[in-house]
Amino acid sequence: MTAIVDPGAPPADEYRVLGPLTAVLHGRPVPVTAPKQRIILAALLLRAGSWVSTAELAGAVWDDRPPPENPRGALQVHLTRLRSQFAACLPGAAGPIEARPGAYRIVVPPGSLDLDRFRDSIRRARSARRDATPDVELAWVHHALAEWRGEPLALVPSVRLQREVVTALVDERLRWTERRFELELALGRHAPIVGELRAATIAHPERERLWGQLMDALAAGDDRPAAIAAYHQARRQLRDELGVTPGPELRRRYRALIAVAGHGPGSDTAAPVTGRDRWWPQCQLPPDLTNFAGRVAILDELCATLRPDDSSVVYVTGAPGVGKSALAVRAAHRLRARFPDGQWFVRAGGRTWSDILAEMLATTGVRQPPAGTIAAVTRLRRQIDGRKVLLVIDDVPEGSPPPGLLPPPAGSAVLAVRRADPDAHACDFAHVVRLPVLHHAEAVELLTGMVGPDRARREPAALDTLVERCDRLPLALRIAGAHLATRPGRSIAAFAALLGADPLAALTLPGSRRAAVRSTFELAYSALPRNARRLFRYLVLVPRLSHRVETIAELTGMPSSAASAIVADLVRAQIVGLGPDGVIRLHSLMACYAAERGHDEDSVADQRTAVRRLAEWYRRLADEAVRLCHPDVLRADAGGGPRTL
Repeated sequence: MTAIVDPGAPPADEYRVLGPLTAVLHGRPVPVTAPKQRIILAALLLRAGSWVSTAELAGAVWDDRPPPENPRGALQVHLTRLRSQFAACLPGAAGPIEARPGAYRIVVPPGSLDLDRFRDSIRRARSARRDATPDVELAWVHHALAEWRGEPLALVPSVRLQREVVTALVDERLRWTERRFELELALGRHAPIVGELRAATIAHPERERLWGQLMDALAAGDDRPAAIAAYHQARRQLRDELGVTPGPELRRRYRALIAVAGHGPGSDTAAPVTGRDRWWPQCQLPPDLTNFAGRVAILDELCATLRPDDSSVVYVTGAPGVGKSALAVRAAHRLRARFPDGQWFVRAGGRTWSDILAEMLATTGVRQPPAGTIAAVTRLRRQIDGRKVLLVIDDVPEGSPPPGLLPPPAGSAVLAVRRADPDAHACDFAHVVRLPVLHHAEAVELLTGMVGPDRARREPAALDTLVERCDRLPLALRIAGAHLATRPGRSIAAFAALLGADPLAALTLPGSRRAAVRSTFELAYSALPRNARRLFRYLVLVPRLSHRVETIAELTGMPSSAASAIVADLVRAQIVGLGPDGVIRLHSLMACYAAERGHDEDSVADQRTAVRRLAEWYRRLADEAVRLCHPDVLRADAGGGPRTL
């Protein structure tokens, strides 16, 4: 925890909740690292100056878990420790946390809490708006947004605070960010904000107001084709994220752009081309990641395989969170010059092939796709025949694609991302790349790029520990790196310890549905059949047991043949691995998720029955081994005297 202090000024107090939780007292950081103490401090700061009851504090601390037998006593212990942390920074002086029967409050100096400064600036911005002075309003909005340092209450593990406070704060920040863009556009400052608007629409694709502002900024810069393309990207994103179509305001902007452009489609469902006689190359690729480590040989392999002269198809498969999409996007950016007629990106998750084909046809200028997938495939092949188009399909649906879609016509190529390995038929025409987790050195390189080399050099052992606790999984590493990057005062060792206690809770970025390891695992888990989900949960029922098909069959009570088929499905889905020795392998984060699902979905009675079934199987196996190797050994039978085996 750090604060910038003017050397000539008296020691300052500083409290921050609009980002990583921070407390600085008289210029000295207060090292509040215990999770429950951080929750209590956050709850007090959110209502600074007001009394907060012990019941409210206990609810924030234990909302999502059973409270201790004496919650009031436990709360007092945590508060005593928290107050002692402040007292250490104020020898001989009273700390900021005050107590009275049944309640506590924190008293902070005026202007020392970032949330108060944010709301004061917003109040002044509203006053300027009433006075019709947009330049003054914009200045105060800038002041307000400058108070933010990242996701509010980062690494404060309170489900209640995240649900009741963080969501509202994030929404409030977004509303004022949108107001800031609106003022910038009204004052003619469109060029500097185009990049920010693109980043904002990527981070919050569900917010139509941001998409409309991006279209306005592009159109104001005389880039109407890009503005029209932004509308179509918004339409796809809204459909994928929310299952809705653009609202009337976004459609109004689109019709106005088409009318001014004087060419292109005449309805808001067409794409910005009109057919084979007018082809508009489009790059629909998401931005490339700034921090990308490793995968050098695999990237070279993809670039060598995806060529316009042989209708190539590449499937990238791998475990959830292993970085398949990021790799595909990076490779596609490298290949843009090789496919000058377009680089398309289709998010296919949860969609039908009919819907996916309709989107691709719209990109080529077909206003009304033909009925039936076979006809749609035929039309698509005719539209792109002879052109050099790279098509990236993210999260390809399970099963075989429509007949005739793959491989594409000569000149084009397909880079498809999917969780599970493709079927045997696809291997006849496709090159399959199974993406493993990062090597240790690559994972260290990724984290070092996010937290900074100086910080990494100070704690090399802690960095190694963090890498392994993230299972060298790129998604987990990026979330861990984001937590550390937004909290420069936290040591790597402290976050690694937090990860060891509750990894799936720690590997989540508040306010972001996608940036969570648990959410990624949930997508893969929910796609499994019921029996496969049950077998997956039972893999962690006996801690540290190395399972084979025989043991998991006994646990689940199913025939070995059925268990073997399900294990094969899990291996194909890359949720588990299968070693050459027949041991079913589950990395630690996935094992934590399996334990969570078992706790939520399986009764204690069912779990105990399964363990007894396995124990009985081991007993029978041991009896048989003793009988074969030592036929004269006597064993005391549970029901009576000894017997000869």
